Amino acid sequence: MKGVIPTVNRNSRWLIGNDSNIDFWRNCWGADHPLINSVEVDPAIWGSCSVKLDSIIDNNGWCAPPLVTEFLADNGIVLTIWMSIEI
Repeated sequence: MKGVIPTVNRNSRWLIGNDSNIDFWRNCWGADHPLINSVEVDPAIWGSCSVKLDSIIDNNGWCAPPLVTEFLADNGIVLTIWMSIEI
C-alpha cells in the first residue's frame, strides 16, 4: 500500500462543496496547514477576520479576486489546477 500513495496523491482532488462553515483562514481546506499560519498579522486583528470559504465560490466555481488567487498560489494552493468544486 505504501508504494501507491504517491500515485493516489497525484490523482486525488479536494471536494469542498460550497459549505459556509469552512473558515478561509483557520481551517485546513487546501493545504496541510491553515492559511493563518502563513501570514504575520497582529493577533488582535484575527478576531475580526471571519471570512468563510464560500465567499470565493459561486455557481461557476472559484471566484477569488486576483490578489487572493496570487496569495493562495504563493502558499501552494492553485485554484484553477489543484482543486475542483462540487456544488
